[in-house]
Amino acid sequence: MVDMLECRDRERFEVFLYSHSVDDGRPLTQRIRSACEHYLDVTNLTNAAVAQRMREDCLDIAVDLKGHTRNSRFELLAARPARVQVAFLGYPASTGANFIDSRGRPGGDSVVPRRPLQRKVGPTAAQLSTE
Repeated sequence: MVDMLECRDRERFEVFLYSHSVDDGRPLTQRIRSACEHYLDVTNLTNAAVAQRMREDCLDIAVDLKGHTRNSRFELLAARPARVQVAFLGYPASTGANFIDSRGRPGGDSVVPRRPLQRKVGPTAAQLSTE
């Protein structure tokens, strides 16, 4: 994951990291934070407050990395804080959640749509990737 963040086109993709994990002080954790333009510790915020902050940050795509795993906050995505919402890595199978638009394929080069992506407030993920 950190390699993908470090190698992305920073001119085209701005990354916000909303973390509710304990800071373990490991070098890998520091690399991940450094690879993102915005790091926010949301440990002490409610899910509603995190979703509101994500909306204020005007996210095009939210990528959940934990899914249905222990100590996740997956349910905050039910508030639809981003135009497109993707489940990736932590839970590669379908989440069964109607608020997830697609899921990533670990090792793959694309996402697997849960259903055809519909135009919401702004451009779809496909349109964003071609601009």
